[in-house]
Amino acid sequence: MPSGAKVLVIEADDALRDHISSALENEGFKSQVAKNGVQAHALLRSLQFDAVVCAAQLPDGDGEQIFRETLPFLGATPVIFTAAHATLDQAVRLIKAGAHDYLKKPSDPQALAARVKHAIDARAARPEKNVWPEPVMVSPVMLELKQRAERLAASTVGVLIVGEAGSGKEIIARYIHRLSTRAEAPFIAVRCGSLAGQDGEKLFFGEAGHLSPNRNGLQRGALEEALGGTLLLDEISELPPGLQGALIQALERRAFKRVGDAATELPLTARVLATSRFTAARLRDRLTPDLVDRLAIVELAVPPLRQRPADIEPLVHAMLPAIASEVGKPVPVVETEAFAAMRVHDWPGNVRELRNRLMRALIFAASGSIGLADLFPSEVGDGIASPHKLTLNGARVEAERERIVEALALNQGRIGRAAESLGISRVTLWTKMKRLGISPSHVRPASEPACG
Repeated sequence: MPSGAKVLVIEADDALRDHISSALENEGFKSQVAKNGVQAHALLRSLQFDAVVCAAQLPDGDGEQIFRETLPFLGATPVIFTAAHATLDQAVRLIKAGAHDYLKKPSDPQALAARVKHAIDARAARPEKNVWPEPVMVSPVMLELKQRAERLAASTVGVLIVGEAGSGKEIIARYIHRLSTRAEAPFIAVRCGSLAGQDGEKLFFGEAGHLSPNRNGLQRGALEEALGGTLLLDEISELPPGLQGALIQALERRAFKRVGDAATELPLTARVLATSRFTAARLRDRLTPDLVDRLAIVELAVPPLRQRPADIEPLVHAMLPAIASEVGKPVPVVETEAFAAMRVHDWPGNVRELRNRLMRALIFAASGSIGLADLFPSEVGDGIASPHKLTLNGARVEAERERIVEALALNQGRIGRAAESLGISRVTLWTKMKRLGISPSHVRPASEPACG
């Protein structure tokens, strides 16, 4: 089982929720809880979990609905349902949709924790190929990002990579590392949300040999593991307050000490990068300002997928071979109509959502191709995505819409400058935006990512 695996427990009953959470903690998991559908939606859209335990019935909806609506954010995360009034029909529907298990309440918390452990272990045992591919940089905004990343790779300054959840911040960090002179040295990514408590301090700084549970020598921390390479602090806004001051000292002195060893000072030789869904200005309200100043000497914004529709098709072609290998199926053909729908989808989960939709489409597609209904089953069922049939006129409309969105994104949402780059008047641009349904949410400046 991965150390400190995170499990989300979605349960309205206070006593049962506490019992499940305690059983998981006793097994070494880190649990987070949601009491209703609103809380569950917010957590699943913004954080990543190793497993989810979800009640089938909730006060403001049902677990099945939450599951279907958040599938793009879940990916291969195992989801275990519990139901007070379990039915065979619901169990079949959920298992077919990709749920890992379906149990009748009241279930024994210890037995449930054992099922969660088994699900996480089974997922960890499956090899993931090509998890960190080269970033796709075809659109104007991504070509600009590529140029900045290449310049930053040649330096050693602290970089804060900002962007919405799932936009590919870690992929950009790894790209900077691969372009740098440190490429042959380790790249160590630390999830800041997993560093709470004394165990977090040990994971970060290491532990003296006489304190280490294995008794076989020193316990190396992330700072030491990244020797001469790159240390990525993923979602720096979640770094515990107790570690912030110690990290400031380490960055200032370029040295640190293991927990339990006050005598030995080790050099900090790694370059430190950080990611966040918040800009540096907003991080100053959440972290010690001195730490933000040291980590965010340069701020690099990764634009959301809706601002770079030209990247969607090459992203799909880049992802599909690895996904097909992972699920044990041949690489499918993606139908033209599916690509047309992808270009106009808002992608709240960004590149992560795209990958998750492709994976689930490939797993459940009835044929050797991926169509509109495979990628957007709920929208097609509601008649939302069906208008995206690709006629000749439709192709022209999609091309025009794509060009306008890119121009607005490249010019940080400034209507006048975007109109000038397109060779049309400001009024004409406004008219086209209204006709094509391009809302302000499509053109949010890349430097101010949403808190996804």
